[in-house]
Order: sequence, then C-alpha cells, then structure tokens
Amino acid sequence: RLSGARPPPRPLQPRLFAFAAACALRVAAALSATAPPRAAVAWTIAGSDSSAGAGVEADLATFRCLGVRGCAVVTALTAQSTQGVKAVLPTPVEHLETTIATLEADLPPAAVKTGALATAATARAVAAFLERTPDCRVVVDPVISSTSGKRLLDDAGLAALTAEILPRADVVCPNAPEAE
Repeated sequence: RLSGARPPPRPLQPRLFAFAAACALRVAAALSATAPPRAAVAWTIAGSDSSAGAGVEADLATFRCLGVRGCAVVTALTAQSTQGVKAVLPTPVEHLETTIATLEADLPPAAVKTGALATAATARAVAAFLERTPDCRVVVDPVISSTSGKRLLDDAGLAALTAEILPRADVVCPNAPEAE
C-alpha cells in the first residue's frame, strides 16, 4: 500500500446491496417522462441506530448514494454501539402514524424500505399505510433481532409482519437467521 493511499472499500452487506439494486430499479420505473424532473422519494421505516451502523441512518446514506431523496419514519430508538444493543424504546404508534401522514401529504414515496418495526402496533400501522399506497414499491428487511441478539420485534409484531407486510413486498432481504 502506498503511503497516504486509502484502504480498499469494504464489501456491501448483502441486504444493503439487495436494497440498493431494488431501489435503483424501482426508482427508474417510478419516474414518469411526463412528470416534472425531481428526485424520487424513498422512505425508510425502521429503528434509529445510535452508532449509525444500521437502521434509518444507513438507509438514508444509501438513498443519498443513489441520488434519491430519503425520508425517515423512526419506529424505535436504540441505545447501541458496535458492541451491541443495550436498550430499545419503541416510538408511540400515534406519533408514528402522524409522521406517516405528514410525509405522505408532502413527500409520497416511490419506494419504501422497512427495517426493525419493534411492535405489532407499529407493524399494523405500516401495513395500513402500504395498503393505501398500492403503487409504492416495498423492500422488506425483516429485522427480528440485532446481531448481538437483542430482540427488535416482539412475537405479535412478527405475526403482523408475516401476515400483513410480507405479502405486499416486492423484495425481501433477510439475514440468514431471519430467513430460517
């Protein structure tokens, strides 16, 4: 390695690559030749990672790389670092629904990517939003637990995700344990 040279880039996480590919394809399809030129809008509906290694922070960075305007609907706040998740505070569903309605009125998405949903109430609110936006492309990353093993979706939430959100997905990109 030459002095001052940058280290080689890290490979993309498989789920990040799947989302990036799906988002790029879907955004291109969503833009109409008759629509005024503007950046496509994609939403991330996920938890906030205080270490910025995942969640809405990572999704928004991916959107920026793709030239897509990103909006965030935060489903939970986490206290975490590279060592693991210490605590999870779900967003009250009323606040989540207000965030969705506020963004929906001004910045409707061409694509939505879901991540950690935390609770059944959150999963049902997201499912209701997806039901009323049938033309929106949906990428589901079914985050159930953190890498360190902290549960990020309760059992009732998993049932709601499985019954109400997965059938609506265009792309599902689970980690290996979640796929099982």
